Amino acid sequence: MRSLIFLWMFLFRPPGDRVQIVSPDTMLFETPFYCIGDKILISGIVTGGPVYLSFDHEPSVIELLPINGEWSYVWNTSQATLGIHLITISDGGNVSDEKSIQLIDGRPPSLTIDTPVDSAILERGILDISGRSSDNCDIDHIEVTLNNITKTATESITWNLSWDTTEFALGDYLLSVKAIDTHGLISTHTHLIVLNESGHSWSPQIHTIFYSPSNLTNTSNVIIYANVTSTSPFALRNIVLYCFEGNETMSYEMYQYGANPVQGRHEEDPFFNQSNAPLFGVELGQFSSGQSIGFWIVATDTANNRVQSEGDAFTIQ
Repeated sequence: MRSLIFLWMFLFRPPGDRVQIVSPDTMLFETPFYCIGDKILISGIVTGGPVYLSFDHEPSVIELLPINGEWSYVWNTSQATLGIHLITISDGGNVSDEKSIQLIDGRPPSLTIDTPVDSAILERGILDISGRSSDNCDIDHIEVTLNNITKTATESITWNLSWDTTEFALGDYLLSVKAIDTHGLISTHTHLIVLNESGHSWSPQIHTIFYSPSNLTNTSNVIIYANVTSTSPFALRNIVLYCFEGNETMSYEMYQYGANPVQGRHEEDPFFNQSNAPLFGVELGQFSSGQSIGFWIVATDTANNRVQSEGDAFTIQ
């Protein structure tokens, strides 16, 4: 319908106006902008044919055959340059129309880390780091940061780097990779890696596990708390509460509230006046009178060392 309206308006213009660019549309911007690498539809209308399309007054032209007075061409800008480009359409004679567009780089690179995988548990030694990246223009380089040291990977599309971790302390490390394209746009991807070794009997330490309030009724909001710390070089990964009633066992991940940074709490907060660390908790809600619930927790660190607490139980009055 839009094309028919343009064609109708076009046909009733003065006789000299025989060819026109309709798209890209310049109603909002005199010079529309696109991201380099886009495929841009260039189209318009003509009273005759064929028409000839050219860019930036280059001698090479593209011949287009109109259909029912309309012509079109899809311009793949992946090989074009940044900046303003002039589009010219003509009937091969003296009649022509022109429009300008601007190509910008608005897309940061894509980036993936293939090895090591996120949360990988590794032995100290030579660490192979590799991945892939791509960009609508070109990748300039890949930066890899580990243990606050930054190195440049080899290649850029399929990139890799070998890192000697022999002298690293055991523990958790953040592997950060940056892809920087030729126009300075950056993408960052991170993986957690854990350096471990055999021969240790590390595990998280469960200090206490208890419920609140101490006298439970069918109107009580039951909360289970656990004091858990890590006694190894590894951080706590998760604390999971298991509750058993009859033949059904439910699991809940426990959360550490306001540990970093320490936050003030409101009176309606179930952790009001409780220490931020190392207290974990989960709110179970209300239960019916006479219900008995058994519970225990399992704590796991980032090296997959785990420990299970002794069981406990509560009964609703």
